[in-house]
Amino acid sequence: MPSADRSHSMKAALGALWILTVLEAAVMLLAGSSKFTGAEFWADSFVSWGYPAWFALVVGGAEMAGALLLLVP
Repeated sequence: MPSADRSHSMKAALGALWILTVLEAAVMLLAGSSKFTGAEFWADSFVSWGYPAWFALVVGGAEMAGALLLLVP
């Protein structure tokens, strides 16, 4: 494979990887933000799982922080 073709395929692969990474970060941001906006639902769920209600906010914050960290090269 010539060098120019290899360079083009590497750029395409890197672009596809970044697209998937941004999509995953968006999903994680939505999941994390739902812990804040749908707080009553999540608080009830966490309590039923044996955790304190406020722990939903901790998990939501961690999900949002993880989403942002995914975007750091």
